[in-house]
Amino acid sequence: MGFGTILKQLLDQHDMTIRQLSEKTGISANTLYAITKRDSSNVRSDILQKIAFALDVPIEVLISMINSEARETANELTRLEQDYYEKQKELSVLKEGYQESQKLLAIAEEVKCRQQKGRGMLAEALYLLIGQKFCESEVDTIIQTAKILKSKNQIANYVDDNFAND
Repeated sequence: MGFGTILKQLLDQHDMTIRQLSEKTGISANTLYAITKRDSSNVRSDILQKIAFALDVPIEVLISMINSEARETANELTRLEQDYYEKQKELSVLKEGYQESQKLLAIAEEVKCRQQKGRGMLAEALYLLIGQKFCESEVDTIIQTAKILKSKNQIANYVDDNFAND
């Protein structure tokens, strides 16, 4: 916020319009409207003095209000900059995560290709061994069965190793 906002607040407090302030100060209404519209902090000192006198506000208080608004604006800008840099850091972390996920997807795709190739090789080996062709779902069933048998074998070995003397 700038002086335009302060001026609007002061006018409200004094129950005064821009036209009335213009008549009281000799400052054109267009200039006063421009100050409130642009909300500028750069207002000529002679205009500030006339406004301060017309509103019965010491010029030092008026300048202090402007400086206070400028400090608040600077603090808000600092907060926004800090937020911006934090968001940049978060974005950087997200980008790294995205890149890692892309690498993992590529690896998963490679594994999938190798699994498909392995299934094809298994189907070919089965054909060579027993002379029968198997479709993909049948090969998957054979693989699952082999995994179950392997697990059962591991359990049997564990039982034999740990409980054979009982």
